[in-house]
Amino acid sequence: CHAIVAGDGALADVCAQLRDAGLRGAAVVDCSARASDAVVAVSRVAANVAAGSMDVSGVLLKSNLEAGAQPAPAQDERPGAASGLKHGVSITEPCVGWEETYSVLEALAAAVKARRAATGDGAP
Repeated sequence: CHAIVAGDGALADVCAQLRDAGLRGAAVVDCSARASDAVVAVSRVAANVAAGSMDVSGVLLKSNLEAGAQPAPAQDERPGAASGLKHGVSITEPCVGWEETYSVLEALAAAVKARRAATGDGAP
């Protein structure tokens, strides 16, 4: 069972409810509500993990090669209309780009290492 929490605001409450139900008290945090806030949201999650929180089992982040979004071609356009699209840019919702994604993943990895060091968990 996985619970997905929009942002980290309700994380503690959701995890408490999971534990009360006899389930593992950890949730995936959806940090992708707004691409402009995603890096800040993941930074807060990473800080909580580094401080020893076991409430986070993962994060959801909308990512692509390039940041932002672009409109999809209309369905009634001729074949080949997609050739005007920029490679690596979302046609659905705004995403963070590869550079931001890389730095976010580095921060999350460092947070997990810090938590493992603090708790004595030697897992790789």
